[in-house]
Amino acid sequence: MAKIVILFALTLALNLAVRFFVAPRYGKDVAARFLEHLKYIPSQNEALSHASLARWLADKTQSGTISGYLFPVLFPLDILFLICLGLFLGFVSVPLAEQLGFLSCLPSWMWWAFRSATWPLISRKTSP
Repeated sequence: MAKIVILFALTLALNLAVRFFVAPRYGKDVAARFLEHLKYIPSQNEALSHASLARWLADKTQSGTISGYLFPVLFPLDILFLICLGLFLGFVSVPLAEQLGFLSCLPSWMWWAFRSATWPLISRKTSP
């Protein structure tokens, strides 16, 4: 139970730290996380397209914003957040699955094995 609480607190802290403390330091584009959430680039006020993203990347005034988006926002903080979130969901799913009567006969390691076995199938469907 302590692992679950620690992972929840760490996941929440990373999410809030990136959103309110780290990302806003690199400008409104990074604070809005436009590549992940929006259909436009806030600093350019136009729809997000291949051409507008290429112009944003080529703009020399955005070099600090671009490097801030990559490091530390995407790598390592977002990766660390995803690892903590995945571990939290995995550790929470085991006691929840054991609470269900018809699933309690399965050993708890089965839930981790099922997740690991299905990952190659999921990643194959989403890759280009």
